[in-house]
Amino acid sequence: MVHVRTFRVGALCSRWHRTCLTIVHIMFALHLLSSSSALSANYRTRKQMHLKEMQETQNDYFFTIPRSIYFDEQSVTLGVGKQQFVDLVLKVQLQNDAAVQIRYYDSGDITNSSGGILHQISDFVLKANFNKTQVKAVPLKALAVGEVTVILKTSSLELSQVSNFNHTFVVVDVLRSDTLKILSTIIGWLYVVCWGVSYYPQLYLNLRAWSVGGFSIDYGLLNVLAYASYTIVMCSMYFNRNIKAIYFREHPHSQIPVEIPDLASVLHNLVVISLLGLQCLVLPREGQKLGLVSWIALGATILAPLVSLPFAFGGLMDWLAFVHVFSYLKIGISLVKYAPQAYMNWRRKSTAGYSPVNICLDFSGSTFVVMQMTFIAINRNDIWSMFGNPAKFGVGFASWIFTGIFMVQNFILYRNGAPYSPIPETDSKEKLEKDSGIEDSRTNNYSIQG
Repeated sequence: MVHVRTFRVGALCSRWHRTCLTIVHIMFALHLLSSSSALSANYRTRKQMHLKEMQETQNDYFFTIPRSIYFDEQSVTLGVGKQQFVDLVLKVQLQNDAAVQIRYYDSGDITNSSGGILHQISDFVLKANFNKTQVKAVPLKALAVGEVTVILKTSSLELSQVSNFNHTFVVVDVLRSDTLKILSTIIGWLYVVCWGVSYYPQLYLNLRAWSVGGFSIDYGLLNVLAYASYTIVMCSMYFNRNIKAIYFREHPHSQIPVEIPDLASVLHNLVVISLLGLQCLVLPREGQKLGLVSWIALGATILAPLVSLPFAFGGLMDWLAFVHVFSYLKIGISLVKYAPQAYMNWRRKSTAGYSPVNICLDFSGSTFVVMQMTFIAINRNDIWSMFGNPAKFGVGFASWIFTGIFMVQNFILYRNGAPYSPIPETDSKEKLEKDSGIEDSRTNNYSIQG
């Protein structure tokens, strides 16, 4: 019965390999196809507008000139029935009175109503010849659970030309329960911590055994590639002025989705994972060789940016889309990176050499990710918000499934398994030696108990 179940686990991992790699290839091909076909149609127009747009967005977003109008808060969280005021600040003097209308931005649409989420906000007037900074208190009263972005509109040409006017907004998130919000925040930090420290036990175990025989070198390489791609995305979004300008131009009523804690976390994880990758290079591998999935991922990581680069230089793809190529790589690799370790455990009928502490922390982190998305969906009364970030959902769910498989392998299927032995070579000479009863001297080089 155990052999039937283990066979099914191995077959499932192999099928997951092929399916996920096919999906990644299709996603990348469609991305390039859509970019080239859609953008080439208006190539000349975009080239003519490029310099002007970049100058305007740099002025607006990086504040080469000071912001002249803005909300004092860009994100507000309320409970149903609660009210809060945000201040609209105008720092320039107007020559004429300017009427301001409140509008609502949701999924690319600008409407006159918040969809019942907020009490209707009355229009108001910003006075002319006002010698001091004008501050207008805007009331936000929550009526129903949901999220909406409050923006400004005006018929005044003078006000519409004020720096940052078109990018003045406040995101209002109305939640069902403050308790669920606190829980989701705590769980968010827990999964970051669990995933961040989960690699240290494996580092220690490899050093203690002076071998990576129980740790899949395919998994090690894929992890390095995934986090290297992710680091490129995060650093580009946070540090590169050009990419930030493009992002704000395409998403004028949103904030850069990268903050200092995110950056610190991904850089820390990249360093630790790179150390694991270095161990895979210098420590005895006990007969392991890179598999096909690793070579495909390595080739994709090299070729995908090289293929996309001419499109970016030629203007057929903006630099933000070029950075998104690394996002696709990260997602695709993350979907398949656990499979080699699961397959190796199944083939050897042992998890010796793969840290059980690593397994438990990784499983806990994945569980916390799924729990956080569930709590957020419940708190917003919108189950579909779980799929609003398909990358986070897909990677978190795939990680949860595979680490669950590791838990079953370690604590149920192979808990009484024999100590680790290397993968037997398949060449005819070694097969002949084995059949003749000659013991390979490498067989007992690696053994981990308990």
